[in-house]
Amino acid sequence: MRKLLHSRLVAWFFFFFWLGLIFYLSSRPAFVVSSQEEIDNLAHIVAHGAEYGILALLTFHLFSFYLPLERLFPSTFVFSFLYSCSDEWHQHFVPTRQSSLADILADVGGVIIVLMLLKLVSKEEK
Repeated sequence: MRKLLHSRLVAWFFFFFWLGLIFYLSSRPAFVVSSQEEIDNLAHIVAHGAEYGILALLTFHLFSFYLPLERLFPSTFVFSFLYSCSDEWHQHFVPTRQSSLADILADVGGVIIVLMLLKLVSKEEK
């Protein structure tokens, strides 16, 4: 029982840490990777996908303590999508930042990739 509680506490810690990190990064000025617009755009897409892919992984792990498998995937997707939307809304109020539908799509792309990988892993474990 103690190990289970510890695992839940660790899951909650990393979940909230990642949510806080996303919020913090959204309140900072946007970073520029390259002076070439195509490379800079690609880097931002990859960064958004990775950021929200990690969020999906942490959310999936945390929710797995509380939800059955059939509700785990859709719940993880919905939470990650809603957090992405709230993040873009937050950026709307940050000077030098703007909200973007393209960012939400990149976020959702990262979430979908991670959920597909988790689905493959869960099928292999059966």
